[in-house]
Amino acid sequence: MSDSATQSIDTSWETLFSALDYDEGNQQARWSEEVERRLKENGLTYQAHTSKHHQNRQGQLDVVPYLMNESTFEHLARGLSQRMRFFEALLNDIYGERHLLADGSVPADLLFSNPEYLIEAHGLNPQTPWVSFLAHDLVRDSSGQWFVLGQSTRAPAGLGYVLERRLIMSRVMGYLLRRMSVKRLSGFFRTLRQFLRADSRDQDLSILLTPGQSVESYFEHAFLANHLDFTLAEGDDLTVRGNRLMLKTLSGLRPVSGVLRRVTDQDIDPLELNGFSRQGTPGLMDAVRRGGVRMANVPGSGVIDSPLWMGRLEGLCQKLLGEDLILKTLPALWLGDPDEREEFESLWPDVLVRHASAFPAGESFVVRDLPDAERQVLKARIDADRPSWVAWQAIALETVPVAEGTARGEAHAVLRMYTAQSQDQKVDVMPGGLASCNHDASWAQLRPNTPERYKDLWVMGMEPDNQLSMFAEMDAPTLGPVDQSMTPSRVADAM
Repeated sequence: MSDSATQSIDTSWETLFSALDYDEGNQQARWSEEVERRLKENGLTYQAHTSKHHQNRQGQLDVVPYLMNESTFEHLARGLSQRMRFFEALLNDIYGERHLLADGSVPADLLFSNPEYLIEAHGLNPQTPWVSFLAHDLVRDSSGQWFVLGQSTRAPAGLGYVLERRLIMSRVMGYLLRRMSVKRLSGFFRTLRQFLRADSRDQDLSILLTPGQSVESYFEHAFLANHLDFTLAEGDDLTVRGNRLMLKTLSGLRPVSGVLRRVTDQDIDPLELNGFSRQGTPGLMDAVRRGGVRMANVPGSGVIDSPLWMGRLEGLCQKLLGEDLILKTLPALWLGDPDEREEFESLWPDVLVRHASAFPAGESFVVRDLPDAERQVLKARIDADRPSWVAWQAIALETVPVAEGTARGEAHAVLRMYTAQSQDQKVDVMPGGLASCNHDASWAQLRPNTPERYKDLWVMGMEPDNQLSMFAEMDAPTLGPVDQSMTPSRVADAM
């Protein structure tokens, strides 16, 4: 980091701490209480059902944000944009000509032991990019070097929470965001909306496809759909007619041109995929295949979410793009490779291990922390199915300040940042995101989606951000009766 950049970030921290420490730290405590109150109000507004997740979500936002200067963000943005191009090329090969499989660059065991690999997507040849929207988990070690921990294509979780938390922070600490020239997020959401609406005709809709109220993240789905001006829909609300996706409403069928998907790949279409799924819509895969609907992301793209790729991405990027990865992936061992397995044996038990499936997070272990009996059971599981496991040594992560009453402590952070394809095939990187904080560095690396608390990521520009809110582009609200004809017929039946 340059001297000017270091000076800039130091000045920003001084400005922030000066505000938090006002009135002997009581300002920090008051803001924390106000943030918690607003989170609770949002939960009461959007919470459609009760779950432990919803009951415990109120205290998850730290009033001390994660600060990042513009030069650091630009470096990360270049690396994340490159990864979007790389993953698109990788998916085109995996589900197309399979040159990487033929020449051994991708071992067959690595690909076919990946539970996210979708054989039905082979030859799909979608009319839109495989990955138009991606979440990236990043860590910085104690020396300041950045690593990518993983990525998520499953209409990446957390985007609604990013929006919710930034809105809350802007209401509680708005003058600080303006004073510190924090970049706004509206441009990213505008890019996402425009991409999904690129093929829209006059009466076409864009929807957020949710599994329904049974999932813990339903709050986020409802919140995000509301603020993107998308219709929140479930699989039973939809039907496919003539390769077009339709929403069943009280006024008849309405065409859908864009889908932001929160349903897993396997569950998207019970006709071609999981026949027992009630979350998808029969014929949806064929609609995607024939270009009848834009979807973020295309079913099958979830194969890159698996941690099995962690130790292979550097070489594959060089092979596909002829470029070195700007942002390195956290070094990991794939236990299906004999040489890497031998190294793993020499490191045991001082390793972190994860199963091939990107989900659930429970299939991940800090081996050293396990009792001897559980450690032996885990080792037997690994030996019985080695191609389905990866392992790595925990790295020393940076520490960041966290609010603790009127004082501050320290924790380790994992950043979640987002990229989206624009209509002109460029990549837009959100100048913000979430930081997941945990006092244990090993668990921070293994389970970044289950932190002790979250932080809002503030990217600070050199001058104030004059970007207009995306909400100004939406139709202005009008007084009068609500148009009930757009209500999905399933919802009306339930009423």
